Amino acid sequence: MFIAALAVLVCTIYAQYPPPPPYPPKPSPPYDGNSAASMSASSFSSSYYPKPPYGPTYYPEYSPVHDYVEEYCDYCPRVKLSCKNSEGCFKPKVNYLKHRCKAIVTCDSLDHDEDVVKLVTNKENVLSEGLGISKLIQCRHGRWTAKDIHDDLVRFRGLSCLTAFVTE
Repeated sequence: MFIAALAVLVCTIYAQYPPPPPYPPKPSPPYDGNSAASMSASSFSSSYYPKPPYGPTYYPEYSPVHDYVEEYCDYCPRVKLSCKNSEGCFKPKVNYLKHRCKAIVTCDSLDHDEDVVKLVTNKENVLSEGLGISKLIQCRHGRWTAKDIHDDLVRFRGLSCLTAFVTE
């Protein structure tokens, strides 16, 4: 009961006072018929648009991550297209990319229905096999490198395409 009486007393006391007046409006510049002149940035006070408390941030420039990989790529010789005198061996097509640091090697099968092609290095590592295969190779420290079919990194100088007949 005491709390209810206290609440009624507080409400009646605060009801006797009027609410505080709103802040006085900021004076606007007089309109002279030219909207561009009356709305210029100099006509507004800086209190409308305060400046942020911080200045611009400058970040240092870092070199790209891939620079260290390609710094020696100019020393890579052309890929040797070596086919030993064996039946079913032919030269792959090599398209060099980006300052000769990378290349795409393509082995198109001679007969698209029956021939499975293998891309083989001069050290007899199989880089890829299938019908009409392509492989991306990279130059690192003067040697061509790529991952073989076992996901191991292989270094080589020459490539060849071999056809293996599909047995059913």
